[in-house]
Amino acid sequence: MAPESRFDCARDRVLSQKECEERGCCYAPLPNSGGPPWCFYPSLYHGYIMGALTPTPRGQAAILTRTRPSYLPKDISTLRLEVMEETAGCLHLTLKDPLSQRYEVQLPTGIPQNDADTPHPLYTTEFHPDPFGFIVRRKSNGRVIMNTTVAPLLFADQYLQLSTTLASSLVSGLGEHYTSLVLDLNWTSLTLWNRDMAPHADANLYGSHPFFIVQEEDGLAHGVFLLNSNSIEVVLQPTPALTWVAIGGILDLYIFLGPDPQSVIRQYLQVIGYPLMPPYWSLGFHLCRWGYTTTTATRQVAQRMHNASFPMDVQWNDLDYADKRRVFTFDPWRFGDLPEMVKEFHEMGMKYILILDPGISSTSPHGTYPPFDDGLKRDVFIKNATGHTLIGKVWPGPTAFPDFTNQETRHWWEDCIRDFHSKVPMDGLWIDMNEPSSFVQGSVEGCPDSDLENPPYTPRVVGGQLNSGTLCMSAQHKLSTHYNLHNMYGLTEAYATHSALMKVRGKRPFVLSRSSYPGIGHFSGVWTGDVRSDWEQLRYSIPAVLQFSLFGVPMVGADICGFEGDTTEELCVRWMQLGAFYPFMRNHNDRPNAPQEPYVFGQQAQAAMRSTLNLRYSLLPFLYTLFHHAHTSADTVARPLFIEFPADPNCQTIDRQFLWGSSLLISPVLEQRAVELSAYLPLGTWYNLQNGQPFYSKGQYLLLPAPLDTINVHVREGHIIPQQEPALTTTASRRNIFFLTVALSSGGWAWGDLFWDDGDSLNTFETGNYCYIIFTAGQSHVVSDPLRLNGALDGLVLGGLQVFGVPSPPRYVWANGKKVQDFTYRTDTKALTVTSLTLPMSKVFTVQWALSPVTRCSDSSSGSCGGTEEDGLSVLVPEMSLGRLLRRASSKASDLLTFNPGAGGSSSRSGLDGEIIFSKNNVCVHPAEPLPGLAEHHPGYLCLHMEKDESLGTTLILTWVPNSRIQRQDEEALRYITPESSPVRRNARRRGRRPHSRPPAAQEEDEDEERNITSTASSETHSVGVEAGVDPPSHQQQVPSVGEEGDEGSCELSDEVSRDSTMGSDSDTFSSPFCLSPVSEALCESSSSVFLDNESRELYEDLDSHAPSDSSSQSQAVRWEEQQKVLALEQLCGVFRVDLGHMRSLRLFFSDEACTSGQLVIASRESQYKILHFHHAGLDKLAEVFQQWKCCRETQLKDQVSDEKSCMQFSIQRPTLPSTETHPEEKLYRRLDVTTWLRHLNHNGQVEEEYKLRKAIFFGGIDPSIRGEVWPFLLRYYSYDSTSQEREAWRMQKRTHYHDIQKRRLSMSPEEHSEFWRKVQFTVDKDVVRTDRSNQFFRGENNPNVEIMRRILLNYAVFNPDMGYCQGMSDLVAPLLTEVQDESDTFWCFVGLMENTIFISSPRDEDMERQLMFLRELLRLMLPRFHQHLTRLGEDGLQLLFCHRWILLCFKREFPDTEALRMWEACWAHYQTDYFHLFLCVAIIVLYGEDVTEQQLATDQMLLHFSNLSMHMNGELVLCKARSLLYQFRLLPRIPCSLHDLCKLCGPGMWDSRYIPTVECSGEHPDLQSCPYGGTSTPQPSTPSPSSTPSPSPNPTPTPPPEGKKGSKTRDIFTFRKQF
Repeated sequence: MAPESRFDCARDRVLSQKECEERGCCYAPLPNSGGPPWCFYPSLYHGYIMGALTPTPRGQAAILTRTRPSYLPKDISTLRLEVMEETAGCLHLTLKDPLSQRYEVQLPTGIPQNDADTPHPLYTTEFHPDPFGFIVRRKSNGRVIMNTTVAPLLFADQYLQLSTTLASSLVSGLGEHYTSLVLDLNWTSLTLWNRDMAPHADANLYGSHPFFIVQEEDGLAHGVFLLNSNSIEVVLQPTPALTWVAIGGILDLYIFLGPDPQSVIRQYLQVIGYPLMPPYWSLGFHLCRWGYTTTTATRQVAQRMHNASFPMDVQWNDLDYADKRRVFTFDPWRFGDLPEMVKEFHEMGMKYILILDPGISSTSPHGTYPPFDDGLKRDVFIKNATGHTLIGKVWPGPTAFPDFTNQETRHWWEDCIRDFHSKVPMDGLWIDMNEPSSFVQGSVEGCPDSDLENPPYTPRVVGGQLNSGTLCMSAQHKLSTHYNLHNMYGLTEAYATHSALMKVRGKRPFVLSRSSYPGIGHFSGVWTGDVRSDWEQLRYSIPAVLQFSLFGVPMVGADICGFEGDTTEELCVRWMQLGAFYPFMRNHNDRPNAPQEPYVFGQQAQAAMRSTLNLRYSLLPFLYTLFHHAHTSADTVARPLFIEFPADPNCQTIDRQFLWGSSLLISPVLEQRAVELSAYLPLGTWYNLQNGQPFYSKGQYLLLPAPLDTINVHVREGHIIPQQEPALTTTASRRNIFFLTVALSSGGWAWGDLFWDDGDSLNTFETGNYCYIIFTAGQSHVVSDPLRLNGALDGLVLGGLQVFGVPSPPRYVWANGKKVQDFTYRTDTKALTVTSLTLPMSKVFTVQWALSPVTRCSDSSSGSCGGTEEDGLSVLVPEMSLGRLLRRASSKASDLLTFNPGAGGSSSRSGLDGEIIFSKNNVCVHPAEPLPGLAEHHPGYLCLHMEKDESLGTTLILTWVPNSRIQRQDEEALRYITPESSPVRRNARRRGRRPHSRPPAAQEEDEDEERNITSTASSETHSVGVEAGVDPPSHQQQVPSVGEEGDEGSCELSDEVSRDSTMGSDSDTFSSPFCLSPVSEALCESSSSVFLDNESRELYEDLDSHAPSDSSSQSQAVRWEEQQKVLALEQLCGVFRVDLGHMRSLRLFFSDEACTSGQLVIASRESQYKILHFHHAGLDKLAEVFQQWKCCRETQLKDQVSDEKSCMQFSIQRPTLPSTETHPEEKLYRRLDVTTWLRHLNHNGQVEEEYKLRKAIFFGGIDPSIRGEVWPFLLRYYSYDSTSQEREAWRMQKRTHYHDIQKRRLSMSPEEHSEFWRKVQFTVDKDVVRTDRSNQFFRGENNPNVEIMRRILLNYAVFNPDMGYCQGMSDLVAPLLTEVQDESDTFWCFVGLMENTIFISSPRDEDMERQLMFLRELLRLMLPRFHQHLTRLGEDGLQLLFCHRWILLCFKREFPDTEALRMWEACWAHYQTDYFHLFLCVAIIVLYGEDVTEQQLATDQMLLHFSNLSMHMNGELVLCKARSLLYQFRLLPRIPCSLHDLCKLCGPGMWDSRYIPTVECSGEHPDLQSCPYGGTSTPQPSTPSPSSTPSPSPNPTPTPPPEGKKGSKTRDIFTFRKQF
């Protein structure tokens, strides 16, 4: 049995081998004692035998009997199983003793029961009778949800054990513990036993929630709830599996089938009770401290908060208020005027809450403390084992504890609260110390020695004993013993307190509890206890809050700024920012600590906190509506990302971000001194809530700015957020105007709602006393639809709205049919803001806007447009010829000659504002995926113009317009590339569209008049070509010359230019789509990118208006079809403009030796990309412009804050490799074609000289036509010395073997198939459909080759069950199948690939770690500067995350297939090393990684940097460089012993007779007396060759190169790259 599949047979105590075997268990010690058990159950262990199932009123029942006793004391030999299908998604099973009544949990809310038959359940149940066990499957896919047959069921009086497998390792819940959101399954033990314990790891904390939810990795989820209040231990193991151990009660199990995570939570809350609806004011800011020692101090705090303009709703007092710390009293001296203070708070619109501990002082003189005196009379206190009142000890000293399971106690508690409220009209109660906590163990008199105090097995509780820090387990409640009820004490107190406040105040209660148990969310909120003031606790507060959301307690928060220890200003600011998005927001501090009220910090910190509080208060209508949905529909408020995006694997473990509902994404800063953070944005458009900046995410991490005054909050597309102007209290803010934030989806729609009542009355929803409004947006309007009104909204108005994602500036805005004068539009964020509205919220309203085709802002620096009809928002551009357009551009190109960054003054630059300084035609954009019937290349016209910028001084605006738009004389497109000085830009003219069809003769005549194309360019045009990068005239394309100055005609591109759109010579090099990680997938952004101005709607209208009629000719139909194709392409590759000064980086990748052609890659700060292909030169001229512009920016910004500058990473990537630095045998070998291949074979078909063949492949590669013949040799399917006949016989033999494997798979039993489906087939089926369908071999629906690949992968998992299947294998099989084209042969080639090729990493971590170790050592030797940078980054840097994918997927995602396969062949050749792939990694870093060290990139930036390089690197150059590195490595006279195994080879030795290096011990094996590789302990002197670079020292820590001035470059030993 695999160690991870063992189930512990010795949980109760440590057993010897003999004792273990006496239990009938297996004993197998392991090296480590902290993991799998040594004593474990065999696969079949004797247990209960199940009888027949018989019908019952609620389901079915069966009797379980045990014929032989277990090893447990007081074993129960007979059990009754009852199975109840409560609902379609809820299965309920109980196991109990039919002969003796045992304690069963009864929740205060009651548990709903369903007696009706359940139609269409989502589950099936199987029972194994001997030994008993059951299996629950999801009916839709057969997945096993629970399987309890893996270990025996044990049921004794004080020990109940049930084990089950888990459907995945993604388990959350089982609180309350200090853990991440997804639990660690590596032999983790969690104890559920309420304890007064400050949050820290490996401890049972304040609450117990025996519920967990499992993400099933395909978007489905299920949950399990064990309704048991005894002490429980839950053991998690990596099988994955779980074991419940309860020490009392019964096994009362609920299984929730979802099928999605939110449905699981809803089904769980249907059992334990939906959450309460909180009063509106409780969503405001609360302030508390243990240490406000007087009413004067308390008043001052509230007043100072008000004076500093900090919103605050609730002032709290800790136990300072109580007379001698006795509850229901207040100190007559320090708090003598407490009632007056509370009244003052109420007059200010504030509320007041105080603490109420359950412990009642028992030492006050008789008659002086009514709560205790009356309690004794009414017999409300918990008794000890002798029947007397149990006395513990808490803050007031000796105390008695109310028994809230007693109805009389609840009446007494209500009377106490009523009496105290009549004096001090508090608005809510804070019930603390209710685990219950006691400062003595058990009681002041101790506890009896009994099985309850010392059970046979005690879970791993803090203190070692159940009564540690609490009451005796033998203590008597009216309902049962404290042994059974301890975990429910806080719940019963919350129930009593909630009921009392509701009756006393007649309003909605507010209760905050520290202890918790399932169902408490129906009565109370919870806070996470005594957290420390440090960054770790700040981070862990998020999973703590999210776990309570899963437990049905949405009203939850942590003590902001921390409770224990002194906070810091930065920590408190960041905690306030995060705390503003806790559903419950309270700042709470301990007595000895430094003050942490917001007003005590510096002005900058105060401003940040004030801004955050105002943001929260503005969002309270939205938050209140979320609580309404939680109360009525069991929705979550603070929501883990996996709840909302269950199918996104990246969301499965995220617990550093969270959602409010489905609309707002909160990404707080959780690290000290951080000013930016990496945040994950799920697929879709997300808008910055503050300014509307859109982020178009493919499901990726983005690096977001996060200065101290900022918390990143993004609103999801398609949602409308109701907000209100904030105020200092909710009493005031509820009277303020509303406004809406509308986040339009890509389709232009959005939806939102608002629940509104008086905020304080009871049962408003249940009685219909509320307002509910639906908001919808679509077709350029926002509409409200009041579905229910009750008067609560009377007098309240909508004052404005902001609409994100408006594609173009509006010409007009109307509100309820009246034109609105006050609106603005930001062109940079595409956000429309409408103000000065007064639309009644209680009535239907409509806000509309009419979009302008093109707008021009008078203030370009602000990026906003606004105003009225008279502002001239609509600027129409008349027609003009392309020749004239180019001449206008070229007339300004000469300005570039005077563009001197070093010149003083700005007059020359101001003259360039808005003018074109660079232009280039036929710059291509490629669609992300090939479109049927359309060319891959989409050429267009590119230009740059200067523009003033407030922060940057001067910036560059890049514009690209597709040729197809220019050909149609599209004025909007032409305007973008028209010089600022052109009268066209100043004189608007109504558009006149050219007809799409006219008589051919007239068309030719017009074309003759309009087209003025010459074979040689004029001097002006030539100037553009030389200075601005326009293609010079050649036989491939003609440069359109300019027309006359007064020519107002139009032109079309010449046939020569038009044909450029279908060129094919470069298609292999430039056609590869980007389909990698979330970062590189973003490179495919087109119509949904932040770069684009989507103006295709009019294009649709134009083409629709000219659709061919039934009477049209065939040529018209053909032309119509072509127009539709162009339209489809322009939807992906439309006009776009971008401000380069605000981009994250610009990178130029040169693809030719002359360094004139290549790609320009523009990266936004949201990590979205635009790629422009320069196929016909001009990129070098653009580089010159960028170089000068960069210097200009540096000059202008030298005296300014340079945060913007740091975002600019201008880089020209054109690495070269001089012939003097290549392998001496480079270019001596041709590609292996049919002719040369046959030369390597003798007449029998044997390879005569294997080494020469592998060397030829290593240097020259293999022609694709013979890959199917040669690859089986490289992959060890064929032996090199096998004959043709032997190979054919071998093929037949292996084919039979392959069919046997397939038969084995197809003949699996149902159980085996289910397991196989869960572990293998599901993932395979999910992966194969992602096969690159652009490959002709796999293209098309129902392609049989896809099914063949699927069979190969499934059969391989059967053939090699230890490895099975891991994601990415389909990427390796696909090329093999494409080339070999035989199922059996491909299978065995794949087997050889996985077994005999080291650069394929298996799923085992040690394989990857070994390769990363080699790679780190190679970098240390070859690139010490880069290695030094990694070392400075620490463990994250040395993990080399950026190259994991290179190794795991063999560079297939970094290079086009032609180049990647060429690398595979070089590695498979095993020439001089088995680890050539590591030299390829080093080569990539050498050639393309200099920016990493130059700019000192952080780990995540480094990962992004290399991801950006995907498909932009020169694969042949990388191969050549890797071969040269291998050659240089072989010349080393010494190598560290850590690289010794790198020299091993499965074929001929790496070192020939002339080069045998000395091995030097690295000292990494201190446990051994000598180096296992024979390494020397001191370096041996060496004399480097005069013609070669000196060899590096092999010392583990090389001397770093000297630091030079900024911008200077130092060369590492093997760095041959030259950067231009």
